[in-house]
Amino acid sequence: DNNGKIQGPFPAKMMLAWFEGKFLKPETKVTNDPEAKKEEDFKAIAYFEGGNPFKPQVEKANGAAKKKEEDDEALIIPEEEWEYKDEEGNKQGPFSDTNMEQWYKAGYFTTDTLVRLAGDDDAEFKKIKEVIPGFVPEEVRIPLLEAKKKKEQEDKGPTYFFLDDEGNEKGPYPEAKMREWYRKGYFHEGTKVRASDEKECYPLGTK
Repeated sequence: DNNGKIQGPFPAKMMLAWFEGKFLKPETKVTNDPEAKKEEDFKAIAYFEGGNPFKPQVEKANGAAKKKEEDDEALIIPEEEWEYKDEEGNKQGPFSDTNMEQWYKAGYFTTDTLVRLAGDDDAEFKKIKEVIPGFVPEEVRIPLLEAKKKKEQEDKGPTYFFLDDEGNEKGPYPEAKMREWYRKGYFHEGTKVRASDEKECYPLGTK
């Protein structure tokens, strides 16, 4: 710097910005040697080839980054798209691998659901277990489906509102969710609640 003290190291991109912004002058002495300690190890910017040692380094780094990005993009394998037949035999889709797998795991499909790759209208529909064996074993899928149905039944039960600490009414939420929050300590006996078919809130501890 102006006092002869060594500052840095700084990235070439930052040095270039400072140089182009006139914060570094052509006579400012710099080096890219991390071991440099003496004044003779430094050289004025103006004495470097082209009078700007930072720009070639930044361009080289940008080129390498762009090539890596292009290489990474080339490695991305596009998802397959699928069609399936619903319970009425109607064709649905196309949908991505990810969606199909998520729906399968959620129990919307069975191993006998008919599917095929999209894009070929002459292709035959086949059962999932023949085309994509082992997405989720039957012994895993069935409990998942039962749990999903149980949750749907719970969600169809009574719903409730509650008043937060600032007196704002929140909801409606299923009874099961309200009980869960109560067990976790989010509510206390003084928390005011009401059922969806009620107009006035009351403290939890009173009912």
